[in-house]
Amino acid sequence: MKIGILFFVCQFFLSFSTVVSAEEKLVFSTIQNIATTKLGLHILKEAYQRIGVSISVIEFPAERSLVIANRGVDVDGELGRITGIHEEYPNLIKIPISIMKVQGMAFSKKLDFPIDGLDSLKPYSIAVMQGSKLGAAITKGMNRHFVPSHELLVRMLEKERVELIVTSKFNGLRAFKQANITDFKMLQPPLLEMSIYHYLHKKHKNLVPKIYGALKAMQQENRFQNISREYEGSL
Repeated sequence: MKIGILFFVCQFFLSFSTVVSAEEKLVFSTIQNIATTKLGLHILKEAYQRIGVSISVIEFPAERSLVIANRGVDVDGELGRITGIHEEYPNLIKIPISIMKVQGMAFSKKLDFPIDGLDSLKPYSIAVMQGSKLGAAITKGMNRHFVPSHELLVRMLEKERVELIVTSKFNGLRAFKQANITDFKMLQPPLLEMSIYHYLHKKHKNLVPKIYGALKAMQQENRFQNISREYEGSL
């Protein structure tokens, strides 16, 4: 009898230990090869550390990342996306605090003109990243070409196969730096600015108020802006 009770108690604590260990480490999907992943990860690592959880990311193509996050088997949510994603992927819960702003920018090699709305781009040939909701939204109905990587994006501009490329500020600056291309112009002002939100899979709905509280505290401490400035300075 005593042996049976002891066995039951051991099993209980082993099971509890397994649950705790699983909750200490979360994995999020994100879009592969984009600069904002590093910024978002920096912000969310600090937020999750405040509630005693460590996190990491796995990179996927843009649409696949959302499909995998929504499935919730291999990952625990999506690192960061625009608002409204949870309407198409109902298993994802949006944490209602913007963790960063993404600015859509037009980059050129020879052209230099002030941006006056999206129609400013219509006369020109444009390249955008395949799978980029930001680039697709900005250039809808325009003479655009989709390419599979940021490296190809900046190379097309360098070789003058297009007159403009459209991508986020951080992704563009990083791509030019990595390709060692300095002959480019970032046209001003930004084409648009979009807020990015963190998404948790519904299996972790108990963490929503905790991570919301941590992000709210960081927002009040201006941590988002400070981390963003530090990251921009490193590009």
